[in-house]
Amino acid sequence: MIFSRSLKKNRQAIGGSFLPHLVLVYNQWHMAKQIHILLVDDDTQILRLISAQLAAVGYEIIQAHDGNEGREMARRFQPDLILMDVRMPVMDGYKTLIYMKHEEVTKNIPVIFLTNEDFSIEGQKAAKEIGAEGYLPKSGRKEDLIAKVNEVLVKYGHELPDGPVGEPGGYGKQ
Repeated sequence: MIFSRSLKKNRQAIGGSFLPHLVLVYNQWHMAKQIHILLVDDDTQILRLISAQLAAVGYEIIQAHDGNEGREMARRFQPDLILMDVRMPVMDGYKTLIYMKHEEVTKNIPVIFLTNEDFSIEGQKAAKEIGAEGYLPKSGRKEDLIAKVNEVLVKYGHELPDGPVGEPGGYGKQ
């Protein structure tokens, strides 16, 4: 109550613009620290599972169900990282990544492929040649998923904050 009264007095003293400015500055600062990951997969169970694993360590997750929707979401939201299935209807992960690497607004967003297939050495090489940062098996361990995500984010200059809500070890850090 005291805080509310003092804000009201300050707002009146500077022409009523103090509170909206304070809220805007706080929201911009708070949102700047949040890391957003776009998850693109046609399997809703995989979307739920991986989203839950990443959200549990503090990441904000955006979901898309195919390559076209993934491209649109990437353009619109500019995520910090994309995890994308290789095999999807409408447009597969390879074609989606090729298009995204040729678009100005998405070309610098790192992409990690997700697959249940055995990713051969040739497949890994081809994925890297078109711009993928690597691949992860969908059925892999949560710790491996978090470690790879963190590795790529740090490589691209993101600082991983401590704890999703101020708890030490957040974002999967040990």
